Amino acid sequence: MTIPRIHENNWNFCHLISGELHAFLSFGAQINAQNECQELYYLNLTQGFSEDAPNLSQQCFNQLSVALKELNQRYQHFDLWDMNSQSSGPGEGGCSTCQAH
Repeated sequence: MTIPRIHENNWNFCHLISGELHAFLSFGAQINAQNECQELYYLNLTQGFSEDAPNLSQQCFNQLSVALKELNQRYQHFDLWDMNSQSSGPGEGGCSTCQAH
């Protein structure tokens, strides 16, 4: 069994990347039929990583564990990029290049 590279403790700051492609999870919510807030997890594939990067695909999941499993299986051949490491990913600036620093 392969240990998932992206898991419950790092999903919000790690991406899987291959060239210009970024696969990652994002968080959202919606009001369900009982008028309650339902948490949602989106599996995204973008070309690049910026606010205007084209979103090539997006899939919605109700459970984080299911979204993580799909991310790790579908993009297992991508490299791991930990944005907290403050190092640059392939062709990208890491946290240390952010204008906020």
